[in-house]
Amino acid sequence: MVPTRETFGNIPHGSVVLFYCLTVVTLVVFGWGVWRRFRLWRQGVPIAVRELLTGSLSQVWNQLKPGLRRLLAEGLGQARVRGRGLPSWAHICLFAGFMVLFLGTTLLEIDHLASAVSRSLHFHKGTYYVIYEFTLDVLGLLFLAACSVFLWRRTRRPPSLGHRGTDWYVVLSFLAIGLTGYLVEGLRMVWQHPTGVGVHCSPVGWLISGWFAGMTESSARSTHLTVWWLHTALAFGFIASIPYTRLFHTVAGPLNLFFRNLGPPRRCCRSRPSRAGRRDQDRGQPRDGRLRFGRSLRRRQLRGLGTLLPRAHDGSGRRPEAGVRRLHRRLVHHLPGQ
Repeated sequence: MVPTRETFGNIPHGSVVLFYCLTVVTLVVFGWGVWRRFRLWRQGVPIAVRELLTGSLSQVWNQLKPGLRRLLAEGLGQARVRGRGLPSWAHICLFAGFMVLFLGTTLLEIDHLASAVSRSLHFHKGTYYVIYEFTLDVLGLLFLAACSVFLWRRTRRPPSLGHRGTDWYVVLSFLAIGLTGYLVEGLRMVWQHPTGVGVHCSPVGWLISGWFAGMTESSARSTHLTVWWLHTALAFGFIASIPYTRLFHTVAGPLNLFFRNLGPPRRCCRSRPSRAGRRDQDRGQPRDGRLRFGRSLRRRQLRGLGTLLPRAHDGSGRRPEAGVRRLHRRLVHHLPGQ
């Protein structure tokens, strides 16, 4: 028997429809959060994006190469986070596990849509399925191990870490999504009864399925559906919250790496308003000093606001990123239409 599994196995048609409706809602909330950030970026000094696409093909390629090289080395290669011991390794494992799990989920959806067009396009089976399941099982453990390290560090409250509520939410969401994903896999194996290599290619799922060995098939199916919805809700909530948490650096960071050297260098003006601005404030009129300051920043600098990763403090007890977060909130507050 060719090893495989149904994408929405044990999920009623109504739940599948609701799943895609919630997908749309999640993307709308995510898109709105990105749009709010984009409006802030547009207040900055423009960068010469069009210059990247002018000239012959060889010229365009030569202009794109530096940004692509930075994306590969500092983004995918995680060069920027190396050299800090255990936190560096944990971040690399977290990144690798997250990217592989995200890619695996995307491939599964592509297979589902392709199968809906024609059964001959179904590719989630055979050798590919075995490699897919084993890779995601192992990288999922790596992902959970990294999350556990970050949770442990956060409980110790070192001064180099941020301690906002959203920071705890991110770590706990990662853990909950990973753990419920394994539970879904184990419960699926209870009622599906895979055999041969179809069992051993998912060692973690097979181990977890032993916890529910005494369940009847109907109980396993109902529990599987419940945990599947819990896992889905956690994943949707996490995706929708990305633009509103520190994890937005996964969006702004690659953009900053790619466009880093575009545009003329420009020094920032002072953030302090003029005397006239202070007199306007005294009269109860809105002060625009910080808005003018925001417009003097380059768009790369504005993309970095609100997405800073924790940095080691200088021993003075001050946290520089706290001031940057306050600046970000005030700039957003002074945007037109706010």
